[in-house]
Amino acid sequence: MTKSIEEHVEEMKAPETFNLSDALSGVTRPKDEVTVYLDGERAQQLDDVLGEISEIGRQIAALPKTGGITGNPEEERLQKELDELNELVPLLVDTIKASALTFHLRGLAPKQTDLIVKSWEKKLKPESKQPTQEELADIDEDRSKKINAELIAKCTVKIVNGEGKVSTGALSIEAVEALRDEISKPEYNRLVNVANGLCVAGNLFNSVMASDADFLSKP
Repeated sequence: MTKSIEEHVEEMKAPETFNLSDALSGVTRPKDEVTVYLDGERAQQLDDVLGEISEIGRQIAALPKTGGITGNPEEERLQKELDELNELVPLLVDTIKASALTFHLRGLAPKQTDLIVKSWEKKLKPESKQPTQEELADIDEDRSKKINAELIAKCTVKIVNGEGKVSTGALSIEAVEALRDEISKPEYNRLVNVANGLCVAGNLFNSVMASDADFLSKP
């Protein structure tokens, strides 16, 4: 049965509807990636080599300039050392790159972040009814480590190694803690900072939108 003109007009005047599930499927979270390197020994060696290169370059620059036809033996010796060190740099860099793990991270919903924090606040409490400041500090440090490990685990979408192989399985807190105990502190802290930053970014967006609800509706 065909609709009358009046029915079409009423449909056009009716409020528009939408499907909430479809709308929620469009929710996005901030994303980022961070690369950490497992070969700390080679990284330290590279740092030492770069330091030697800088020092030898300084020594060469400080040598007196000779105007004769023959070169300066000391300068030739230093230059040979410099050339050997410069040849070593790309080899070390390639080795370090091969140990890379690139974490692809996505921020969590504010509620999920809050649940993680509150969960560890409940699990890790001082055993004593009147804990000392030292005990409280230890508990805070342990709690912070657990929260950071779980945030990294939950934020990680995939991990790509230096050969380009991808791991997309769920990352456990224990695996993150094992990584923390194996790599250098600065490397792990970069991972912590990115994961925390993504979660904070999501919370900040919600705060901004709440304080300026008509922002997106302005022409």
